[in-house]
Amino acid sequence: MKVSVQNKNDSTWFVVALPEEFSSNTHNVLYTGMGKINAAMSVQWLIDNFDVKKIINIGTAGGNPNKVEAGKVYNIGKVVDRDWDFADSGYVTSLSTVDATPESKTCFTGDSFVTDWNNDYEIVDMESFAIAKVCSAPENNVQFSCYKYISDNGDGADWQDSFVKCNKIFNEMFK
Repeated sequence: MKVSVQNKNDSTWFVVALPEEFSSNTHNVLYTGMGKINAAMSVQWLIDNFDVKKIINIGTAGGNPNKVEAGKVYNIGKVVDRDWDFADSGYVTSLSTVDATPESKTCFTGDSFVTDWNNDYEIVDMESFAIAKVCSAPENNVQFSCYKYISDNGDGADWQDSFVKCNKIFNEMFK
């Protein structure tokens, strides 16, 4: 976990897994590291230690080539925990974002890379559901937004090669 505080009076934070995906000299940024556990622990620490009203989760994600285009950014309207499918357990497995629109996509979060698209997934990542879950806790009550840059369709080499473009696009989006 790494924190970049640019404005102590700003209650909006960008949350990103890796520094290579987004760097900013004007926005507060939390880098969580990869995976749901790192994301959840880091975001709870952030909320406990700063006045956080809104979190914007951005970064790279894999995309189903039949549903989304690599090299583009998508507004995420719903995040789903793809590691948990016990619907009758009472565990919340999907959450909506505060800026969901009819055009928004669904991001499925899990602690593994997806290389086979024989499923209904649109977009996959390793952090967004965990971040949304922490934000939605009644004691936290933090707004959650999410935008994902589709870096690849399941090819790890494409993912790492996309960092520079991802960083540039998000810096242009959030000037």
